[in-house]
Amino acid sequence: MRIVGYLCSLLIAVICTGLLIEFLAAEFTPDVYRGYLIKRENNTVTWSFGPFEPAERSKGFNTPIPVDKPENTLRIVTLGDSITEGWLTAKVVFQNYQQQWTPQSISSYSRALEYSINSIASPESKNIEVINLGVAAYNVTDVIRMLKESLTLEPDLLVIQIGGNETWTAERGTWSSYLDNDIPYFHTEAAYEVQSGIQSTWTTLSSSSNAFNPLALFSAKPQPILPEPAERAAGLDSRLENYLYNLEGLGAFLKKKNIPAIFLVAPQNIAEFLPYGSMAKVGTSPEQIEELNAMLIAALADTDATAKDRYLEILSVDDGIAEANFQLGKIYLAENNIDKAREYFWRANDRDLVLKRPPSAFHQATRDFAAANGFPIIDVTGLFEERSESGLVGYNFLDDEVHPNRPSQFLLGAEVTKLIVDKALLPEADFSADLEKMPNFDGYNTYTGFDDEAFGTISYIKAAHNYLSFGHYRVRALWDPRPEVFLEPILNKLAIAIDKADLDSARYLSFILNMLLDRQEAAIDMLKTLDCAASPERAAQVNIAILQVYRRAVGPGSPALRESVVNMLDEKGCAK
Repeated sequence: MRIVGYLCSLLIAVICTGLLIEFLAAEFTPDVYRGYLIKRENNTVTWSFGPFEPAERSKGFNTPIPVDKPENTLRIVTLGDSITEGWLTAKVVFQNYQQQWTPQSISSYSRALEYSINSIASPESKNIEVINLGVAAYNVTDVIRMLKESLTLEPDLLVIQIGGNETWTAERGTWSSYLDNDIPYFHTEAAYEVQSGIQSTWTTLSSSSNAFNPLALFSAKPQPILPEPAERAAGLDSRLENYLYNLEGLGAFLKKKNIPAIFLVAPQNIAEFLPYGSMAKVGTSPEQIEELNAMLIAALADTDATAKDRYLEILSVDDGIAEANFQLGKIYLAENNIDKAREYFWRANDRDLVLKRPPSAFHQATRDFAAANGFPIIDVTGLFEERSESGLVGYNFLDDEVHPNRPSQFLLGAEVTKLIVDKALLPEADFSADLEKMPNFDGYNTYTGFDDEAFGTISYIKAAHNYLSFGHYRVRALWDPRPEVFLEPILNKLAIAIDKADLDSARYLSFILNMLLDRQEAAIDMLKTLDCAASPERAAQVNIAILQVYRRAVGPGSPALRESVVNMLDEKGCAK
């Protein structure tokens, strides 16, 4: 009994110590804002641990910003997730791919907005500065908290982009998970383990909330169709209910503070996104899933007109198979039946296994909220569709599946500028503008100093990020009968990176992907440009780098391919 008493006392002591530590951390750490520590000194505010380290206000974080607005200045604060941040120009992304980060590379719709709106201002207007507080992976609750903190900066106008992360980001209760100066999901140890082929016990729903776990796709047997988690529908319903609740509170807060605001609905790649995976409806047996998988793989391999009938047959069995809906959308797009294509693409989006892209209901909720509260709104997907030759949004507007590319960022900044002028959202006494003076994209590139080298570096970032961080490319290569279809765009971006920026890192990944596609002549040509014959040190450097890239790009699941890569390196003088 005495031992039991000692153990109980020890347990109580441990619990009390933990509670005391938590209390002290909450009391004495600096101001906390969901992953960013806010420091105030000498009448300036700095967000530390942010993704940017810029020296210009339109680039956002880690800029010491005067808390009191300078004289003759109007302030616009932009809030949102990685779309607002300008994801592929975030410093942390460059660092992850060992690329140099330069001011020329930085772009966001906030930077384009600042350039455009000051270009058209009259000489008597106040100077307008745009402060970008977008943060990758933020959901609506995060944005609301950042909005409240941003009021310190006395904004004259808010631009708020929400709705992009509501289905998969958990409610983050502490800031500590962000203190490694990194972004969750893509660059966590957990994600790296999955990408390295180490199987784990991922659950479909996050243990901390009802958020859908993006890593749920990875399973011991890669296949296009997996069982639908029984919790998924309930989780989505709960997330949508939570989103609507937060929107209601956000609207009330903005009206109370009487600050004008513009809302942006997150864009989505509808025509060219790559489904992570499809879900068979709840209750489908393993045997039925095997049959559906066989039907789908056969349909993908079919290059003649019967493919359409094959996809329709699959959907007659289960109308929720994302991949079949997506492929039908592509067929209808080729037939120039835009409305039918859009219908099937959205079905694919809404039934994708990993809801990194929000279902259409979340888009509609944002539109309804803005209309009910009288807030000006830009439906970004609709804006891009109006300017698309096909009438649908694809990689010509988005760098990956959700993030606007540089021309699209400029277009969005220009559209926000027009809306500000049309709706008179800045004080007329302090700002007047002539929309006929709206600058063009070439002017924006000149303003930022964008050049061929920056273009090449960004092209590599796009290729590497899309392939290496979106692990479904690697998993898909294990079951899709047409790997060249989804790898060709990656190789095209790598070719641009090599041509414009002369990047060895692009050559390494290009070599691996050509070997994966069994394009040995192209792989050999790529090795020749790496000049292993220059010295033993150069040969060893290339060998080590290529095998490191191989581990990330392919993983341990293809020993025969790895043997071919090693033999090729040896034959061409690129051995250690």
